[in-house]
Amino acid sequence: MTTPWDDSANWITLFGHGIIYSSRTDPRILVPKQPLSIAGTAIPLGWTLNMAHTTSKLLMATAGLATVIKMYPTSAAGGTSAKHR
Repeated sequence: MTTPWDDSANWITLFGHGIIYSSRTDPRILVPKQPLSIAGTAIPLGWTLNMAHTTSKLLMATAGLATVIKMYPTSAAGGTSAKHR
């Protein structure tokens, strides 16, 4: 029996390796990445978000917004900080 994670149609691939996972039928928000296979040895690569879920999209948007805010800090008075003058 195959799971949604096993179905290659649920992965966006780069150079033949699944990097972005999206499956509405998989209830998990955080899923393991597909292992990289080198010389017959599977090397685990960590975890990824299931981008079919709203929670994953909100996490990505929050991380992006936090990055932008961190890159462009402003002072409490509304101007640019002294660090960026």
